[in-house]
Amino acid sequence: MLVAALGCLALVASERAANAVGTSIAKLLASSTFVAAALHAGALGSSFGNLVLSALVLSWLGDILLIPKGSKAPLLAGMTSFLGAHSAYAFAFWFHGVRFWTTMPAVLLMAALSLCVYGWLAAHLSGFFRIAVPVYLAAIALMVALALSASAASHRFDLATGALLFAASDLLVARDRFVRPGWMNRAWGLPFYYAAQLVLAGSVEP
Repeated sequence: MLVAALGCLALVASERAANAVGTSIAKLLASSTFVAAALHAGALGSSFGNLVLSALVLSWLGDILLIPKGSKAPLLAGMTSFLGAHSAYAFAFWFHGVRFWTTMPAVLLMAALSLCVYGWLAAHLSGFFRIAVPVYLAAIALMVALALSASAASHRFDLATGALLFAASDLLVARDRFVRPGWMNRAWGLPFYYAAQLVLAGSVEP
């Protein structure tokens, strides 16, 4: 946990200083900690743990792919990797156990919120992103809805907490990328992101 916090702090500081080398090193360190945390917590000992670990590894890969700046190919590759991560988390929450009477209201709520977010972003999107962003928003909405349902069914609110923090970090990434770029997006979004991954990594404990 301490290593992750220090890595995240170094990453935020490197982003502030526009230090590309520092950013790359800090991101690799911070992102590796949540994979290590899941393994230490026993992710390989259960099917749920394996699904969460898959999501974390895909997130780690997405972080690495997004290190290069100013190029469309790494951005698309990173988005694809994170799309896979959200999908793996959705499967994990479904496998953990959900209930119809909590899943459906959660799906409807998240669908409505996603439409609002898309309405906010739409004017800033062009080309491929007019398709990619709605797909990505749908994946996030489903992941969060299933996390809310799984938390309600199991009374384990770490699942919902992690999913909501992950969604909040993605919202700040979208703001930074499409609406109003600025370091403050990362100053808030990066701690949200790493907190989310560490909470979800810890959820695999028996």
